[in-house]
Amino acid sequence: DLTSALLAGYRQSLADDTSIGIKTANHYIDHARMLLLWGSRMHGIRHPPVGSIRQFPARRNTKSGHGRKHDRTPFSWDEIERLLSAADLTDTTILMLGLNCGFGNSDIGTLRICDVDLEGGTVSHPRPKTGVARDFILWPETIEILKAYLLRGRGRPRDEHAAGLFFVGRKGNPLCWQELKDDGKLKRSDAVKCRFDRLCKRAGIQRKYGVGFYIIRHTYATLIGARSKDFREVQAALGQLTLKQQEIYRHDRMIKAKSAHKRLREELCMTGVPKILHDKLSDVSGFGESSS
Repeated sequence: DLTSALLAGYRQSLADDTSIGIKTANHYIDHARMLLLWGSRMHGIRHPPVGSIRQFPARRNTKSGHGRKHDRTPFSWDEIERLLSAADLTDTTILMLGLNCGFGNSDIGTLRICDVDLEGGTVSHPRPKTGVARDFILWPETIEILKAYLLRGRGRPRDEHAAGLFFVGRKGNPLCWQELKDDGKLKRSDAVKCRFDRLCKRAGIQRKYGVGFYIIRHTYATLIGARSKDFREVQAALGQLTLKQQEIYRHDRMIKAKSAHKRLREELCMTGVPKILHDKLSDVSGFGESSS
């Protein structure tokens, strides 16, 4: 039952506890991280991503909140069109999965080829953070972009692990990964974030503090919820661990997700996004690939 949400909640409780200092709080976090490592190495227990229980930076006032407030304002359709117009093949593929399925950075990094059924037009990929199973219906535009990426945009995997992943960079590495070292320190790399930073600059979009690729997931949730009369649609589509008691007795997660995807697809068709994608696919070789 241990999830990233519980780890993040524990870290926040340490941040709110004024009776302890940064060193003590980081000692508690070290203990939790080493227990996760011990369980993984000694007993094969799969631990949740430890990024949610990272240490507090050793600077003043780091325990009293999270510093500057992140801007979670979702992108408008106009901004999405600008992003897609400036995107190369890889960036377009990532953006469409974010818009179609609400994928975040870790979703892109862990998506496996076997999770994607391009003939059936579906994606079945559990959310890495919570382990909740999710099933998505891919839009025709998304399917064509995914096929084009596999044909011309995917790099040559450098090892067996990367070979099973859908997204592989030019150097053969996953686009997003993290690893817990023997000393308990977390090592991670996020090419999705770097690519999105460069894409926003090319599109001329001024990003406020905290606006990374994950804002596409916020946009996805906002667009789904805007016209929804059932708040469980957003929960089902995002794979969130809320309303746990209802989930035991209700079995309409896939129905809710399909309904949300269909409505968002109809809204997308009223924008300039389909034409932008059609123009890009008409000449796939015209995509200017940027290194990851």
